[in-house]
Amino acid sequence: MGTKMGPSVACLTMGHFEEQLFSQYTGSHPFLYKRYIDDIVGVATGTRSRSGIFHSICRIFLSIFEIHTLYF
Repeated sequence: MGTKMGPSVACLTMGHFEEQLFSQYTGSHPFLYKRYIDDIVGVATGTRSRSGIFHSICRIFLSIFEIHTLYF
């Protein structure tokens, strides 16, 4: 983060996106969802297609960010 305000702005921005996402998405959520500044880690169970729905919704809400997905 380039300035002293960088982490604060990132937290506020991500908080806003999360609030919109979780208030409008009514499907199944990951059982673990943690964020540190602008990095998010989520863990979901179930099928790839079911967790893929949440992933697709995240891509819409967080389209300005890069999203990586790992399946085990």
